[in-house]
Amino acid sequence: MKEKILGWVFKDYKRGLDENLMLEKRMFKASVDAKDVVRERLKGIRPGSPQENSTWLLSYVAGLPKPERLEFLSNAHTIITGNKAFKVVVDYLITEAMRKATLEADSYESVNFQRATINGLELLEEELSYLSRVYEEVKKLHDLITVEESFEAA
Repeated sequence: MKEKILGWVFKDYKRGLDENLMLEKRMFKASVDAKDVVRERLKGIRPGSPQENSTWLLSYVAGLPKPERLEFLSNAHTIITGNKAFKVVVDYLITEAMRKATLEADSYESVNFQRATINGLELLEEELSYLSRVYEEVKKLHDLITVEESFEAA
């Protein structure tokens, strides 16, 4: 009620409230990706979400001995950052699935299948990117350790 009265008396006050509300909506839309919303609603796999952190993959990586863990994370990092063939193949498959969904689909099921294919490829990329970021963090921490500290008993 207070806002209504202030809006009647002071037009600029109402305009400021509306602008703030619009800014908040734009910021919220910019921070949320549509595929994350769909994955949440359909109970899909959502890489990087706090609920997904206790996955089999992270348990597997954490259970590896340190040299093997670094090698595993390094391989994921190399696939994402240094393997151009991987990126080209994934981009080709996504583009082809989009083309089939838009130009050749004869039913809604066919469109959904292509969408699921794209989602699967994006999940693969996102999970490898996550492992790559983990590798960069581990590598950064490892570089901070001095030579003397590396020979100390843990």
